[in-house]
Amino acid sequence: AAKAVSTYGEKFLERRWSDGKFHYEIRQTVSSGRPSISKPNVNQIKNGPLRRVIVPPPGMAMVVADYSQMELRLLAELSRDPVMIRTFQDGIDIHSYTASQVFSVTEPTKDQRKAAKAVNFGIAYGMGAKTLQENMIEEEVFLPLEECQRVIDGWKEMFRVGWEALESWRAHGVEHGWIATAFGRKRWFPRDADPTSVQREAGNHVIQGTNADITKIAMAIAQRDL
Repeated sequence: AAKAVSTYGEKFLERRWSDGKFHYEIRQTVSSGRPSISKPNVNQIKNGPLRRVIVPPPGMAMVVADYSQMELRLLAELSRDPVMIRTFQDGIDIHSYTASQVFSVTEPTKDQRKAAKAVNFGIAYGMGAKTLQENMIEEEVFLPLEECQRVIDGWKEMFRVGWEALESWRAHGVEHGWIATAFGRKRWFPRDADPTSVQREAGNHVIQGTNADITKIAMAIAQRDL
């Protein structure tokens, strides 16, 4: 509670301008293309009392818009993974489906779904068994390291086409020194960059970067229509 008050209470007051409003900084030109918010980072405020202090001016409305599982849908679309595409087309909850397949159960538990969800969103960023275990501990779920590795291996087998696409994007980044989003926006890597880092960031950029491109287009359309 003390940290929340310090970060989002006192820091907010420091950022209040003469107009009485809170202002934060948005960087639009980060390497991934995703806007980076700071001073303060309002994206990190969880639902609850602190979130309720963010209100629109009198006579105005706050519009909240988001895409559902965007990066997973992009992985399905760009890789043309048949299993992932069919899951989305059939309206199946992809996290529950992943859990049922990886753990070989008909009705996965909440903890199993949490593990599957973490892998679904983390696999594109090079998540390993240790990171998965740490993420699950944050969710108050403990999985042995061997079980975490089995979950990751099961994901790679189930969505083999998607995994192979990720691997090919990573290899392209290392070999050519750049990778592009679906819209053709390139990200270049330094010649002396660590190959492991390039692999991870190249795989990220295709998915995360394309998501950023689409989101910015959507923001422009929303601004125009509103």
